Amino acid sequence: QNVLQSLKTLDPSFAIVENNLFGSDPNRMPDIEIRGKSSVIGLTDEFASNPNQPLFILDGFETTLAIIVDLSMDRVESITLLKDASATAIYGSKAANGVVVVETKRPVAGQLRINYTLNGTVNYADLTDYNLMNAEEKLEYERLALLYGTLNPSGGFNLGSNLNSEASYYDRLKEVRRGVNTYWANEPLRTGLTQRHTLFAEGGDANLRYSASLNYGLNTGVMKGSDRQTTNGNIRLFYRKGKFSVNNSLSIDNVLANKESTPFSQFSRANPYHRKYDDLGNVKMVLEDFSATRSGDPIIYSPLYDQSNLNLNKAGTQGFTNNFEMEWRIIESLRARGRFGIRNISSHDEVFRSPFNVEFITVDELNKGRYSETNGKNINYDGDFSLTFGKL
Repeated sequence: QNVLQSLKTLDPSFAIVENNLFGSDPNRMPDIEIRGKSSVIGLTDEFASNPNQPLFILDGFETTLAIIVDLSMDRVESITLLKDASATAIYGSKAANGVVVVETKRPVAGQLRINYTLNGTVNYADLTDYNLMNAEEKLEYERLALLYGTLNPSGGFNLGSNLNSEASYYDRLKEVRRGVNTYWANEPLRTGLTQRHTLFAEGGDANLRYSASLNYGLNTGVMKGSDRQTTNGNIRLFYRKGKFSVNNSLSIDNVLANKESTPFSQFSRANPYHRKYDDLGNVKMVLEDFSATRSGDPIIYSPLYDQSNLNLNKAGTQGFTNNFEMEWRIIESLRARGRFGIRNISSHDEVFRSPFNVEFITVDELNKGRYSETNGKNINYDGDFSLTFGKL
């Protein structure tokens, strides 16, 4: 459970919109809504971001949804949800959809203290809603739907109505009678284990306080081949001397995301009267091929075959965030504060499709396979200076 999922249980106005298309993909960022949906259609496609997403503030500085999702709950001191006019009054028009303000724990003075925390969850796919036909039921449904030819009043095929389709029906019926009944929906799934390790140390005295944390998280998706690994280190220093104080927080983040190579939809569409393996126990590439003897019958390939090939779909980000804050109480009623933050994130995406995949069967030998690589870099600066006067 991450910070946002915890917030959803505490405030009913904070909604995480479920997206059944992506299921439990550990690398899919959630869609967040605080003040409802925008009525303008097409903004997501135009700006490549969700227009309903709130503004995220971490320790006084603007941050990204991904950083909040990967943030360890053990580092969080407080979360404030702003969802009315106060949000735009403080943060401007960017806060029109609300603001999620997250404050991490400040170092506590005292002797050096070291703490280790382990959090874990188990995820599994609930397929009870997939009330699918078994092999015999599916074949009978196709027969009654006239997929193999027209039927006479007694339920048999009209003689010569479609000889090729009739032959396909009887070949499939033989497999059903042999006991073939493949449940394809279960093939790409597994039990997913999520674990997060946090090592935290803090100490200091009345003037200088420090803390350091190291976090490692592994979210194994229920789809085979999907997972998200996050590694984060943070060092925070807090110095106060008289009317002058300095606070600096440095975080280093590394995220590695792997995605499944074959979508679940290909398995859910496969027919149960096809075998997964050949007589030698190897994964079949071709589930059914009557093209040599029957014209018009398509070749049916196995989704399990592509999944067994060496395919790659991964994305990685590395970066650091440094937030510096300085405050000077000039007099009791006059305070000056300056803040400066920098966030540097580099991204690297790779997609490799094996030349042995069925999508390249009809492609020329020299053009089989596909590889793409994308690299990006983003640097964000944030800073302000304020002079506040207040007197009772």
